[in-house]
Amino acid sequence: MAFNLKHPRCPYCREEVTPGEGRGCAECMGWAHSECWLEHGKCPACGAEGESLPEASSKEAAEGAAAGMILAGLFLAVVAGAILMLFSLLL
Repeated sequence: MAFNLKHPRCPYCREEVTPGEGRGCAECMGWAHSECWLEHGKCPACGAEGESLPEASSKEAAEGAAAGMILAGLFLAVVAGAILMLFSLLL
C-alpha cells in the first residue's frame, strides 16, 4: 500500500490539498481545503470547532514533521541511555 505524503487528502472532498489552499486542525493535525472547512463549519476529520492552524505549504509541513521526528528520536535515545545507566548502577 502506497501513501502520498507530499499532498494530504482532504477528509471532506477526498481531493489532494496542495500548498496554499488548505488549513490544518490544531486538534488532530489533519489538513483540509479552506473552502471545505468553511462549508463543513468545523474540522472535517475530527469535528473540532476550534481555530485552525494557519495555511502552510506542503514543504513547510514536511519540514516541521521531519524536525519533530528528529527531536522525538533524540528524546528516546536519551531516555534509553538513562535507563541503561540505571541498570548498570543496579548490577
